[in-house]
Amino acid sequence: MAKITVDVEVLREPNNELKAAYIQLRESLFRIRAKFDPALKMWPGNLAAEWKTEFEQWFTDTSIQVEKLQTLSAMIDHEMSRFQEADMIEEIPGDFLDRPQDQNVVRNWWHNLLRNHGKYSSYAFFLILPSDKAAINYLVDYVDEIDLLSNKNCLALLFGKNRAISSNMDKEAWGKLVYEYVKENFSIKLAEYFEIPFTQFPCMVVFRDIRAQEHVEISLKNMTTDEIIRTMRATFATLMKSASAKEDPIQALRAKRDQENFLKAGKSIISEGRSFAGKTIEAVMEAVVSASIK
Repeated sequence: MAKITVDVEVLREPNNELKAAYIQLRESLFRIRAKFDPALKMWPGNLAAEWKTEFEQWFTDTSIQVEKLQTLSAMIDHEMSRFQEADMIEEIPGDFLDRPQDQNVVRNWWHNLLRNHGKYSSYAFFLILPSDKAAINYLVDYVDEIDLLSNKNCLALLFGKNRAISSNMDKEAWGKLVYEYVKENFSIKLAEYFEIPFTQFPCMVVFRDIRAQEHVEISLKNMTTDEIIRTMRATFATLMKSASAKEDPIQALRAKRDQENFLKAGKSIISEGRSFAGKTIEAVMEAVVSASIK
């Protein structure tokens, strides 16, 4: 999938100017016509008929071109709406942390991501270490399934030192970032921030919203790849159902704690839930943007 790096907001002002130009030209056309018709009556009959034919042809041709401005403006509105609703991947220069003056670029990127992904009913990221081979294999080899299962209800995020992408973006970029994520020990930084014990690794952490503090962990510990696949299918099915019913996804997962699909060695793989004041996905990304996570 191609990478999209468009900030649609830069099109809004020029498009407003285009709309204003269309209105002005259209009004001018009809003013000319209103003045031309009375004046034409003062001309000799043959000349008036000839000029009227030419004028009507000019008026029709010009009106068509002016109407194209409105069509073009409507197309721009449609594309802006489509991009704002689309799932985007936006790349940040790899050396931006070495160039503090470019941090505003990164911040704009993050704010654009917030605008585009506000439609999701839940958000998730994974905590993995280099020895968690089955979880790493699942994330790299089954990203298409993650994308299909999330079904635009849960946005599965993956953080890097200088960027964040989701599973429904560029699959190659996702795979590369999985390895970067593990190599840079970013899971450890996230776990420390959210006070999640390392003994919970590997796991998927689910939030109801980017700005929500409460979350639950879905443990993937001591699972084979096939077991992780079954667990993720059950998890995303629960999130999809809660989204359709407009229910709280965290409460929906908690309600499933004792069901067979979410038991491992007789214990639930769904945590009771945690909540720490001010600690959200949004706060994490703001920290990444400002390079305050070392």
